[in-house]
Amino acid sequence: MPILQCVKVQRETAGLCCASGKVKLDPLLTPPQPLKTLFDGSDPDSSHFLQHILEYNNCFRMTSFGANIIREGGFMPTCKIQGQIYHLHGSMVPTPDEPHQFLQIYFISSMVDQLNVRCNIQGTTVKETNY
Repeated sequence: MPILQCVKVQRETAGLCCASGKVKLDPLLTPPQPLKTLFDGSDPDSSHFLQHILEYNNCFRMTSFGANIIREGGFMPTCKIQGQIYHLHGSMVPTPDEPHQFLQIYFISSMVDQLNVRCNIQGTTVKETNY
């Protein structure tokens, strides 16, 4: 089993990631192209992709997480939630005056139109990287 090569912030303890070696994981599979080159830095769009990776991930979400999150100053390694956690998923059929969202995007027949909707949601994603 490989030693985990996690990235930690300054104040994280050595055992935070893998319980000081007690957690053993199988190695990750090599990602398919074009993800591999986007992750390893050999693609011209790698820098942009890595800086905006959460936005790219959000382009493919089917629901949205919602909660009242308690934010405290300084480093916060956990997410504190007050009350109920819920998922927003919207209707299966979009209303005529609203843009497609969440799972509705997957039912747009044209891949080009799907891509345009996904990129417009985030505003920081590049179409060529999403395709």
